[in-house]
Amino acid sequence: ASRGRGQGSSTADVPASASVGGMSWGNFASSADPKDVGIGLVIVPMYLLVGGLDWLGTVQDIANALDQSAFVDGFAIAVFYLMRHLAMYLGLSKFVVSWDGEANLFGGSSD
Repeated sequence: ASRGRGQGSSTADVPASASVGGMSWGNFASSADPKDVGIGLVIVPMYLLVGGLDWLGTVQDIANALDQSAFVDGFAIAVFYLMRHLAMYLGLSKFVVSWDGEANLFGGSSD
């Protein structure tokens, strides 16, 4: 018997791997290694803390420059902030997107 929408489903109806746009995502709902989760729970907040402190410092520097009528300095601070974070974003996205999840990230042996 065929079930319609909203009439319940079972996990047997869910494929083992998802495919979106012709790209297989594997079993993206599988459990992760607790060590990897722990590392992520430390690295992500640290990254956000450093980024937040950098933002606060940059806004303060721009405000001080504008208060002293140094408009070019304020603009330069803003441009360098954007360049710095654009470079960091591009670098991290390249690293994260290119990494296939294997332990031998840099081509070395994983033993």
